Amino acid sequence: MKPICHSTEICPLRRKARNRVCHDCAWFKHIVGRNPQTGEPLDKWDCAIGLLPMLLIENARETNRTTDALLDLRNEVNENAKRNAQIQLARLGSVMQQARPAPTLQPNGQTK
Repeated sequence: MKPICHSTEICPLRRKARNRVCHDCAWFKHIVGRNPQTGEPLDKWDCAIGLLPMLLIENARETNRTTDALLDLRNEVNENAKRNAQIQLARLGSVMQQARPAPTLQPNGQTK
């Protein structure tokens, strides 16, 4: 069961005091975690609409962290691909040198 809100502010949706309507509202939610702006622990019941700015800030931060991690992964994969390409080129070069035919002597004693 939802607790009764202790705020006497007016709910902008239902236009009544919050302590009369929040415990009936589907948007009155229990939030547990950390405040993204202050870092302090959160454990409270509040209106989901009122919490949207804080939740959007947290979502943006997590998106940035994910993007940073993905860019790091991409850079690492690119470096590995370049290293592998250099190794393959070096191997190919050594194979090509081994596969070259021996120079042939011309009748005049010069090599071709």
